[in-house]
Amino acid sequence: MVSPLTNQISIHDQIFQYILNKYGEGVDMRPRDIFYNTKNKGLRLTSLGYQLLKREYQYFSFPIEKGSKVTPRHILALDTEMQWPYYLTNKQIVLFNEEDSVIFKLVGGYNNWISGLS
Repeated sequence: MVSPLTNQISIHDQIFQYILNKYGEGVDMRPRDIFYNTKNKGLRLTSLGYQLLKREYQYFSFPIEKGSKVTPRHILALDTEMQWPYYLTNKQIVLFNEEDSVIFKLVGGYNNWISGLS
């Protein structure tokens, strides 16, 4: 059972602590192993973070349209706007929030969605 998140500690810190408690016993795990941007508490997951979180939480995977390119500007916009973890590659985006996934579907894909965030 996944414990509920609270508003008193950042989601970034809560998720790291949960993952550390569940999988990190005897392992030297740091926030940087789970999240790319630890300085500003960004929620973009590393590959390891994605693999661990998808075991614990519901997620929604979407392909990124051919011809689309993930840029540093996109990543900055996502780090600023996202309130829940996400995993991003040049081929897919995985969202860990149902509301975000519904909006993603409604706007018609990655290009429209990211332009709405910027």
